Amino acid sequence: MRSSMRLAIEPAGPTIGMSGTMVDHDRAENRIAHLVALVRLWMQRYRERRALVGYTDLDVVSDHILRDLGLTRAEARAECRKPFWRQ
Repeated sequence: MRSSMRLAIEPAGPTIGMSGTMVDHDRAENRIAHLVALVRLWMQRYRERRALVGYTDLDVVSDHILRDLGLTRAEARAECRKPFWRQ
């Protein structure tokens, strides 16, 4: 039985794009993968720092719990104030 489906095979390596410039598909895929990994890292930092905000409240948690996390209260507050894109 013969299938009437055709497979679209993209060439590996550079090709000529719509604008007439060279397009490297492998490089574009690497950039997209890097961007996805970066966004995931930023989301993880955001979630961790939002969770840490609860630990910095003086009424909620004691200093020994923060020490278990390896932080002082001042370090935890400083970490919470950092934007997610900063390490």
